[in-house]
Amino acid sequence: MLSRLHGDTLRLAVGLFCLLLGALMLAAPHQFGDRTYNIINVTIPALGKILVVGGMVLGAVMVLGFSRRTYVAAHAVAAVPRLVLGAGQP
Repeated sequence: MLSRLHGDTLRLAVGLFCLLLGALMLAAPHQFGDRTYNIINVTIPALGKILVVGGMVLGAVMVLGFSRRTYVAAHAVAAVPRLVLGAGQP
């Protein structure tokens, strides 16, 4: 039985999701051109860049094992653009 349960797999999965979503936003911004995204349409490139950085930071935190304060900062960097993207939907 597992004595300790780590969130490393979930952290890696969310980091890859952020990385891929950010790359999609940068490579194909017309996919987010629907009127449901009108509220955040001007911030799509910035959100894409922040998502790419957030995905890389989550992966780095998992691999390199930083302090708890750095974990929290990495999760905030990855979570804020996803919250903004979610708030842009009606």
